[in-house]
Amino acid sequence: MFLIGNKELDIIEKERNSIVTPRVHLRDATNPNNGRLKFSALKLNIAIARCILSKDLTNLDLLFESVSSFFRYQTIINTKNRILTLNKVNFELLRDFSQKTRIGELAQGITYLFSQEHLKTPIVVDFEGFVRHKNYNAVINGETPDFILQKEANFNYSIIESKGCYASNNNSTKGKLKKALDQCDNGKNIIDIALPSYSLTKSYGVCIKLHNEQDSNTSEIQFVDPEFNNENKNFNLEIIRYHYASWFLLMGNLRIYEKLLGQELLDYKDLENSYSVNIDNNSFVMFDLFPNRIEFPFIDFWFYLHNMNRIRTYGIRKDVLNVLMGKSKKLPILKFKDNNGYYEREYELFADGTIINDTQQ
Repeated sequence: MFLIGNKELDIIEKERNSIVTPRVHLRDATNPNNGRLKFSALKLNIAIARCILSKDLTNLDLLFESVSSFFRYQTIINTKNRILTLNKVNFELLRDFSQKTRIGELAQGITYLFSQEHLKTPIVVDFEGFVRHKNYNAVINGETPDFILQKEANFNYSIIESKGCYASNNNSTKGKLKKALDQCDNGKNIIDIALPSYSLTKSYGVCIKLHNEQDSNTSEIQFVDPEFNNENKNFNLEIIRYHYASWFLLMGNLRIYEKLLGQELLDYKDLENSYSVNIDNNSFVMFDLFPNRIEFPFIDFWFYLHNMNRIRTYGIRKDVLNVLMGKSKKLPILKFKDNNGYYEREYELFADGTIINDTQQ
């Protein structure tokens, strides 16, 4: 099981014309935005859980689904390899529909982290979940992208669709990326009608190309990023509140979760039993993990798997909290120290300014 250490995936940008043009081989972008994504088991687990929760933040049963997802994808990840690789025996024991579910879930979690850490869009929410939350009568036809993305320093939005590909079956990544772009086009049409004030600047198609430990090739992230060239200068915190509502729900803080979901400003009463700490030269407001342990014991068990016998707290950067309290009208640029070796630290920092501290105070 992938519980300690970290995994890596190379990021390769592909040329859009080679994806949308028939009978043309898939080519790398001329001036690619390549890189490498590194993540711990806890970070991937949090990402997948928040993907699931933001599909419908009013459905608390999805908390159980987010916990069960941990066991589903853990069985197919190879433990030893530094590059994220599938366990051939366990994965190929699954029936086709189960393989598709596992790959899709894993691809969404990786794309969540890719969006935050490589594309520098820390705000990530489920596309259909947010559209229906904002406009219950929205007409959603056809296949849609996975997420709506937002940068910190402006109010421009992007959409992204992720595809998972088990490369050992000779699946075409070009076809996956083409379908991802088609879904983004459909998503743009839906937003233009259902949420006309949300101007989209970019769409991203992503294919998580996964190999097993016996393959000679390695797993990687392939992506393409067409632009829409729109700009939105309107101040709007709706997506930001929806994004952080999933964090406080996952951490068991129903009071703050309900206020953010209801698009309310937080106040000082919401900060009871919190305290401030300074980490990486940034001030964080920390809360006790699970203020109601009777209601959220299964999430406590989830974290117990990662760090046994430790007292955990969670928090959020103070300058992000100031936005949620109405003290500021712009999220800060969220930068942290290099991620190398971060899994050995006494805390886990996330790209949206949230934190889990897993040691005794």
